[in-house]
Amino acid sequence: MMPNGTSGTATLVSGNFGGGLIEIAALTALIGSTTAESLVLGNRGAAGLLWGTMSIFGALSVIKACIAAATPGWLHETIGVRSKETDSALGIALTLNDKSLRNRRNAVGVCGVSCQIVKDRSELSEKAQGTAEVREIARQDVYAFDQSVSGILDLIPDEESQNTFHILVPDVYYHEIATRIFWKDWAAILASAVKLVEVFMLWKRNALVLCFIGGCSWIYFFCTSIALQAAGVSRELSGSARERQLDVLAGPLPTPVKAGGQFKMLLGAPYNVRHSKLWRVAWIFGSLVSTASVVTAYMALSSQNPMVFAEWAGFQSLWLALRSAFYHMADNADRVFQHPILLRKEWGGLSQPLKARVRGLVQTLSLYQMHVHPRGFYCYGEDDRTIRDMYTTRLLFPLSTQHRADGVSTSVFISAVLGDTLLSSASFVKGRKFAPLDKYDTCVVIIRTHEGDVAVPAARVMTGTPPPRNPDHVETGFELLLPPRGGANRGKSDCTWWYWIPCVEDLWLEVHSTDLQIRGQRQARVVSGMTLTKHLSSGELYISISELAQVEEIVSNSRLGFEAVQSLLSVIVLSTLPHTPSFANAIDFTGHGNTIGHKSTHRTKGNTTTISTPTSSSKHHNPYSPLPTHPDPIPLNTPLTLPDSRTYISPTLAFCPPLSPTHQILPPPIRNIHINHPQLRKKLLQKLLAAMKRRHGHERSEGGVEKTREKSVESDELGEGDKGVHCGYEGLVG
Repeated sequence: MMPNGTSGTATLVSGNFGGGLIEIAALTALIGSTTAESLVLGNRGAAGLLWGTMSIFGALSVIKACIAAATPGWLHETIGVRSKETDSALGIALTLNDKSLRNRRNAVGVCGVSCQIVKDRSELSEKAQGTAEVREIARQDVYAFDQSVSGILDLIPDEESQNTFHILVPDVYYHEIATRIFWKDWAAILASAVKLVEVFMLWKRNALVLCFIGGCSWIYFFCTSIALQAAGVSRELSGSARERQLDVLAGPLPTPVKAGGQFKMLLGAPYNVRHSKLWRVAWIFGSLVSTASVVTAYMALSSQNPMVFAEWAGFQSLWLALRSAFYHMADNADRVFQHPILLRKEWGGLSQPLKARVRGLVQTLSLYQMHVHPRGFYCYGEDDRTIRDMYTTRLLFPLSTQHRADGVSTSVFISAVLGDTLLSSASFVKGRKFAPLDKYDTCVVIIRTHEGDVAVPAARVMTGTPPPRNPDHVETGFELLLPPRGGANRGKSDCTWWYWIPCVEDLWLEVHSTDLQIRGQRQARVVSGMTLTKHLSSGELYISISELAQVEEIVSNSRLGFEAVQSLLSVIVLSTLPHTPSFANAIDFTGHGNTIGHKSTHRTKGNTTTISTPTSSSKHHNPYSPLPTHPDPIPLNTPLTLPDSRTYISPTLAFCPPLSPTHQILPPPIRNIHINHPQLRKKLLQKLLAAMKRRHGHERSEGGVEKTREKSVESDELGEGDKGVHCGYEGLVG
């Protein structure tokens, strides 16, 4: 009899426990799961995190949401927690750095790149905080935008892409809306204290385990919500949250083997505060607390009497109803961005800081292409990843007379290299279409000379050891003596860069890297076009090109890409006076004597240099003049229509206004220039003084000099705050 009694008791307990698990599991898995997941992901702020966990119904979705939110995006697919809800709430992005290469092995479907920026106020006084510049703190390739950014991007028409930029500006009532939402969130957090009624009733029923479970869970999420709210990371509302912004380039991005498509560029998109460390900590411990609460509740309810179970279930149903009501009435996390105000700007209408941010996106796109390049990220370790100040550009490298012979060895100092990824990225953003692989072997080599750094568009290829010959391929004709572009390589130890830099008199400068290092002092060989063709056609390098014409085509594509890079640099805008025949209309900035000055005086006042010179122009064409930086450059002395008496001068100092030649107005003389840029000031002084020495026979004009006016340039074309260039003029009297 004893064994039979034990068996019956065990069967009763087991049946009660099993029945309770089935009922509770069904309730927690099916009821309120979607709403709970959305709230826990922060779609209603920190208060939503608290109300999403008030009821045990939907607890399994809560646990899954916490795990997904606390896990890096590149692991979502691996552990099976990726969903539309998590993508919409948090997005998926991978940081573009050396450590993230292994994380993007399974990443597919990139939809854009972004720069995370923050206002740099570290060196500013309190009075100057409003004029703070921005600095980049992260660059990412994006595989899913969150709902705030994607909603704003949807408002940008698809046809507005080329040379068009959209800037998000806050609503004039932004602070009022933010303040109202802020206090509503505090009220919702405090209202959750009604949970203590359940704790008290369960304690009164002597259900101490259930009382402890409900109380501990509520206390944790209550304290976490208060911390998030007090830290200003509950929503994108606080001042500290608005300090961080995102600049976004969205659309089909180009890769080294594929041309891009229609894109959208958005500056000043809201940064998702739920990427902060405090949210991640809240989700990590929240998943542990929720899991422990569910498991303990299963075990405790199996031994409770029906009255306690009914009371507990009644409270859970009440919290479920209140949670649904909160979800319906609370403002969404992106409430202040549901009706965004977008300013549409052309390139000329951007201020200098905004132009710098556009260049940052170009650099981010270039970095993304390095990460997905068939050659491998390690091949681009020495490529310049930033668009720096302007360079003195030469179509052909000026070899000295003693080195202008085939086979002569020489030494060059390479200070920087602009690679194919940067050239193609700049061309893409500036709307200059190119076919796939057109930019694959392009580059610009920055060589140090006695005149300074000189930028020369060139060609380069990656070489490696050819694979062993396969007899079967030889017989069937499938052997590749010249491998096509876009292939991989054996690794860093088997790669070498070969550069061909065009020089004068149909000569080429041939230089190669050592252990993928090309910067610094390098030995180069001068070769003729015929010698280069023989070298290429021999198959010794095992590359895709075999004749000089292909190298020349690559160099031509390099020049086009470098023009796009130069067009992203700042344009100097000088206000002008009406044209006076007594003055000349140009200054030689190239150092080749095309324009001669009569006098030159300069003085330094702090960071400002004043140069006064009347000049005379020359119509002789200079084949080594700098490349233009405007898509349709207008040379000097071209009849122009100058609106508002403004003359436009590019970084290469050719007149490039976007105007139509309608009537004769020559560019007026530049008599007094104040430049705060130290490198540009130094270069300008050197070239002007050199021009004066070449014309030392010219006599100084007699007469007095009277300063007429001097003002700062605050052109609408550059935007507010661009006061780095000042100009003034002097008129002759007597």
